[in-house]
Amino acid sequence: MKINKSIFYEHFKSYNKVKEKYLSRNYNIVELDCKFVNTKYDIFNIFSETLNFPDYFGDNWDALEECINDLEWLKSKNMVILISNITHIKAKEFLKTFIDILVDAHNHWSQEKIDFSVVIFAKKELDNKLKKVLNEVKKR
Repeated sequence: MKINKSIFYEHFKSYNKVKEKYLSRNYNIVELDCKFVNTKYDIFNIFSETLNFPDYFGDNWDALEECINDLEWLKSKNMVILISNITHIKAKEFLKTFIDILVDAHNHWSQEKIDFSVVIFAKKELDNKLKKVLNEVKKR
């Protein structure tokens, strides 16, 4: 189900099928299981390690946004962010900042005709807090 132009919702049972689809297309894949995200630094580490961010990556939101809008060091720029257990992120502003950065990256890369997608996996419908954050972002 499409939430907005860059974010999709899928039932968690389809995780492997979706991942295989993107693997077969040689996409860069960032897998983010939010059960293991306690701080923003956990997100920074996952992105930095998965995408081989340069040494100058500064472990902050601005640096994350800068690096995912650059990616000159990667052969393929096409990317998908697979997010599971997103409801484990309790702080609304944290979640909004993160989603804003992903949507901005999608907008940036779509101008270059490069796919940058985000797929959120959940066991049931998205909870109200997440829906509210996504609706705020959706307006952009």
